[in-house]
Amino acid sequence: MALTLPGIAKLRNAALVLRETTGYAYLPIIVPHEEAGRDALIELQRASAVPDDQWHETAWPQAAASTELPPEPPTAEARAEEQRKALEVQRKALLQSFDTQLVQDAHAGHTLVLDASPSTRHALAAEVVTYLNQRREQLRQHQRRLIVVWPAALSDLLLGGAPDLWSQRALSVVLAGEDAVVTAISNAIREAGPILPSRATLTRTNPVIEAQLAQWFAKHDLRRANLSGADALTLAEVLHDRYDFVESQLLAEAFEQAYPEDDGLRAKGKHWHSLALHGQGERARALESAVEAVYIFRRLARSNPAAYEPNLAASLSNLASFQSETGDRAGALTTALEAVEIRRRLARTNPAAYEPDLARSLSIAAIAQAGEGDAIAARQSAKEAVTLLVPWAQKMPDAFGPLLDSAQDLLANLSNKT
Repeated sequence: MALTLPGIAKLRNAALVLRETTGYAYLPIIVPHEEAGRDALIELQRASAVPDDQWHETAWPQAAASTELPPEPPTAEARAEEQRKALEVQRKALLQSFDTQLVQDAHAGHTLVLDASPSTRHALAAEVVTYLNQRREQLRQHQRRLIVVWPAALSDLLLGGAPDLWSQRALSVVLAGEDAVVTAISNAIREAGPILPSRATLTRTNPVIEAQLAQWFAKHDLRRANLSGADALTLAEVLHDRYDFVESQLLAEAFEQAYPEDDGLRAKGKHWHSLALHGQGERARALESAVEAVYIFRRLARSNPAAYEPNLAASLSNLASFQSETGDRAGALTTALEAVEIRRRLARTNPAAYEPDLARSLSIAAIAQAGEGDAIAARQSAKEAVTLLVPWAQKMPDAFGPLLDSAQDLLANLSNKT
């Protein structure tokens, strides 16, 4: 089993709550990797004593493969269209299976399980969570127990895709790095490539970066690897984009030790350190590093705004997200609105550089406003984010299309709130 004793203890505590709670309950389980997700479900079902006939794990459909050979190798466009059609078939089948389970009165009080930890499911998982959020009243009326297993790297999508599910009778389990180990089998998979899909920013990777990464992996020391401060920051971001949060954390910590007297560099190291910890599900430590980054950047920005206000705004948005996740809704709103104010001012003077960042901050502010009960302001912020992103997604769909999709999903969820 991949779970350690602290991880098992967390799940058994959640199982105790499930046993003692009657009616609807929502339980997200945030996991650092797929193997932990599988073992978490096994332990949770065993500890909560839910019988097999009341435990309904979602069957993820697969599109049927064609048996006909194409007359010639398909083009990249044809392959992309084929993948799109296959994904649509899977999406419809998955949502239909949920509809079938939701309307069955015989299943009242039963447990629905959505395991979205494997990377092959992420293209569908976010949409399914949005769908479940829209059908929250059916879940409550039928007293369903909803368990969602979700990767730590994409936890922001879970919060943004299902804000209403958190509002009533919700508890969560966050398995951090120390709560789950990776066995030899998982290590072999990990060495073959990223567990999670790579982000669009990976397109910038080049032979120089690959060589620097090889030096870091060989030495795990900045000076011995002959890496400058700028090199180290770039590599920390690349590792984060590849979802290699453990290495990103190690690099950020080495960076802070190498530049203890340079406040600007130290703050940037704290920023990436917080993101790396968050990716591993360590929310408390991530929040601590995020607070430190904001504190340093705020002090630097007072004496040199042009140089440090963009960094301060980025760290504020980062901190606001963490505050929302840890339940500090009032703090998240204050922090998010400060980030919006700074980025709005920057976008007036340089729209090309700062409008997409302003849209990101507006989306975070919308979630914070909704959390504080200001639905009108939340919808206004989300709508402005969508408006800002539309032209950028049209110009550069690979870079800004996913961001626009997330903002549109958030706006739709906020518009559906009663």
